[in-house]
Amino acid sequence: MTVALYMDHNVVRAVVEGCRAAGLDVLTAFEDGWHERSDIDILERALELGRIVFTQDTDCIVLATGRQAGGIPFPGVIFGKHGSMPVRKVIDDLALICQSSALEELTNQLIWLPL
Repeated sequence: MTVALYMDHNVVRAVVEGCRAAGLDVLTAFEDGWHERSDIDILERALELGRIVFTQDTDCIVLATGRQAGGIPFPGVIFGKHGSMPVRKVIDDLALICQSSALEELTNQLIWLPL
């Protein structure tokens, strides 16, 4: 079983569509009606849904790092800086993570792309 992703409003559409074409389970904050919510809300929502967050927003890294340091549960965050690598590489790395990991392994973790 693959790990499901929750993508915030900062993720480019090509990544969303490419991940879906690769067979990944993706829900965007926009589709979920949460695109205008805060990053904290996004983390809480993903945790509630049992999904890992993928973001291209550096603010989310700060929140995840603070939660990790404080021992506050969060869904796990994967970060890939927009424009720092080809979209295909982002998709391939996300597929590798989601298809080779369990949700429990990624919870409370911060992962930087590229791998």
